[in-house]
Amino acid sequence: LRGRTGRAWGAMHVNEAVAAALGVNVPRAKLMAFVISSAITAVGGALFASYRGFVSVDAFPLMLSVQYVAMIIVGGMGSLAGAILGAAFLTILPYAIEALVMLLPGASGHANQVSAFNYTAFGLVMILFLVLEPGGLVAIGRRIRSRLSITRVRARAVEKAL
Repeated sequence: LRGRTGRAWGAMHVNEAVAAALGVNVPRAKLMAFVISSAITAVGGALFASYRGFVSVDAFPLMLSVQYVAMIIVGGMGSLAGAILGAAFLTILPYAIEALVMLLPGASGHANQVSAFNYTAFGLVMILFLVLEPGGLVAIGRRIRSRLSITRVRARAVEKAL
């Protein structure tokens, strides 16, 4: 990210015309991004095929693709930490919902509805993050960290005043 290629990609992300004016070879940088992402995808596919023993279209339903996009949105677009947080959050969410459903009275009667609860919660989380917090979990973390640092600065100022 801090190397020549990362800075070129960052400049192109903001504005391709400005990146070109700054001396970035935009077509070459786009081609490099495509080649690197294709190589990473190929390695991932090879590892998946080795693990499963075969590859089929049935292994990748549409909902899986939607979940991957949701992980990026919930975590926070544009940051690696956001992708990791979003993946962790949406991976744990179904298990948390199942645990909550089992706490309900007559849980055995609700066991067949856990899947419906999961899809409903998934949709609600997506809507809430898109409407209320477009920056995702990373933005929430930054806001909390900022408030904590402001509180520490104020506490130090009060200590010095005393």
